[in-house]
This record gives sequence, structure tokens and C-alpha cells, in this order.
Amino acid sequence: MRIEEKINEIVNICVVDRLDLSIEHLPDMFDVHVMFNHKKDLYVHKKGIDIIGLRFDKRFEMYKSFWHELEHILLHYTDQRVMPDDFNECRKPKVISLPYSS
Repeated sequence: MRIEEKINEIVNICVVDRLDLSIEHLPDMFDVHVMFNHKKDLYVHKKGIDIIGLRFDKRFEMYKSFWHELEHILLHYTDQRVMPDDFNECRKPKVISLPYSS
């Protein structure tokens, strides 16, 4: 099954109205934690917990960043902090773009 199909299946089961697509609700759908910060978007896996860091920004930009970081979890589960820069750059184009609700 393609990743987009799996995401759409989860969203179809969990989304009752537009409020369910909020940054506050999405982490519960995918069993991840979100921390907000002023520096950058990121993903880390620490002590068995998936954590998405979102930089404070306009709401829609944060929404898109959440999906982008979630793609890292779903597609290539690596800790980019300990991987060589060349490896990280090589992997980035493989991240797909999920459709965003506008």
C-alpha cells in the first residue's frame, strides 16, 4: 500500500470535521508528540517516543511542516542529527508531498 493511501485511510477514520485537522489534534492521530520552538522544524526519536518539533510560524506553515516531519517518520525512520550531511541531503528528495487542506 502506498504511503498516501495509508495516510488517507487514517485521516478518513479519524477526521469528523475540519477541527480534527488542527495541529492540536494531528499528533494524537499519529501517536507523536509535538514541541513548539523558535528555531527550526525537526523530528527526533528519543526513548521510544516520536517527537516533531515545529517552529512558531503562520498556522498553515506549521501545518505543512507537521506533515513534512511526519513523512520523515513514516518513510525513512532515521535520526538526522547523527547521519552525515551528504546522507541527509540524498534522502530529502525521497520525501513525498502529502496533499494539504487549504
